[in-house]
Amino acid sequence: MNPISLQFTSIITEDNCDQFMMQEMLKQIRIEYSDHKQIIMILDNASYNHAYSVRDLAEELNIQLKFLPPYCPNLNLIERLWKFMKKKALSSIYFPTFLDFISAISNFCVQIENYDSELKRLFGKNLKLLKRFSITAYHNLDT
Repeated sequence: MNPISLQFTSIITEDNCDQFMMQEMLKQIRIEYSDHKQIIMILDNASYNHAYSVRDLAEELNIQLKFLPPYCPNLNLIERLWKFMKKKALSSIYFPTFLDFISAISNFCVQIENYDSELKRLFGKNLKLLKRFSITAYHNLDT
């Protein structure tokens, strides 16, 4: 999720998130942001995000990986998005099949632009911090 533009990139799968899924995500991000020379991704400290194969591919794709400090879930904007998605797409709804559950999540992802004003408020509290982090990361590219 790009919290500044609110552009959303998703891969929906029944598989667990692992280093291979992260490699697919990096490829998808590079495709969606093909006009950007440098991409900075801010990630949590899940072990698969630190895998050598993920780091190597990120470098190859010119995606710089920055990691949040440990034990700072308040800085992890994706956690806010998951909570918001659960509230909007899953809360108090019975899904008779797993396919129905997946469909609800897919529909949310496809129609995420319908929630732009709410997402701006949701992410707004951290944008100054994020912009400062991005500027610092950008300046560090020169060193």
